[in-house]
Amino acid sequence: MNTINFFHPLTPPRKFNVCALATCLSILTSGAASAELSQAEFLNPPLQARPSALWTWMNAHVDRDQLTYELEEMKDKGMRGAIIWDMGALIDPDGIIPKGPPFLGPESVASIHHVMDQGERLGLEIGLSAASSWNPGGPWVDAQDGCQTLAWSSMSVIGPKQVSTRLPFLEKAKSPTTTLAVIAVPGESKVVDPAQAIRLDEHIDAEGKLNWSAPAGDWTILNFVSTATGQQLMCPSPNSRGLMIDHLSAQATRNHLNHVLGAITKGRDDLGALKTLFFDSYEVKTPVDWTPKFTAAFQQAYGYDPLPWLPVLAGMTVTNDELSKRFRDDR
Repeated sequence: MNTINFFHPLTPPRKFNVCALATCLSILTSGAASAELSQAEFLNPPLQARPSALWTWMNAHVDRDQLTYELEEMKDKGMRGAIIWDMGALIDPDGIIPKGPPFLGPESVASIHHVMDQGERLGLEIGLSAASSWNPGGPWVDAQDGCQTLAWSSMSVIGPKQVSTRLPFLEKAKSPTTTLAVIAVPGESKVVDPAQAIRLDEHIDAEGKLNWSAPAGDWTILNFVSTATGQQLMCPSPNSRGLMIDHLSAQATRNHLNHVLGAITKGRDDLGALKTLFFDSYEVKTPVDWTPKFTAAFQQAYGYDPLPWLPVLAGMTVTNDELSKRFRDDR
């Protein structure tokens, strides 16, 4: 399980300069270390030095008067604010927690707006988890923007013979599925010699049928695809649902954030006390994370085509152990 906590500023800079950020942090921290903290500042620290908390809206069931009361208590107890987190109840065997409205539906947005306004009145900072539970996603995410994985199947062929058959069906494949590479390797050896491997992509017709004159010998044909996982949100509130986004896709992430921001800014002139969007975590049930644009991004980053090396991810060795390990590390 991979876990990444991600805060998304609502007004981010278009470019992110790591060196400049490091310099700014150095200046800020060195200044803070040398500055003398007054007793007044210690007793009344600035807002940015105060604690915030995850504010769970269990089953999305909230009462706006109660929300106001809790915000006033946060202010009274010296907090910075809170991050709204719409989530389903993990343990509620007796069903004592009512089922609230769908996340980012009209009633949900009205409660979020209420908190944005009350937080501004009280001088608090508010954040919002950009999904019901985790990971990022919702009913607005279509299959093209959903989570992807690398999958493969294999079949054996003894040549010489004319092969005219559909490649084996991948049970885990879901639409959309895109063929990445079809590779024939000699025999059942676990070590693949690239000089002897044959790419068969051009021998696959539009219906997914392989037409190939197999040379003499035993061949294992590996079919690698990028396919949707169909993975849903992990623990959404009862009336919320939806696909998780493809975390490796900039466009899928952008589409998701645009929907969330569009929902909470509709009919408003400003964001009030809302300062951040929060992604709870990155938890996917995939053996190999993938995205349709991964091949091109990999080649740009590392300077070589990853597709001939995909047998490594199917448990084989390409060329030798050292180069196969380096490929695994590159990914």
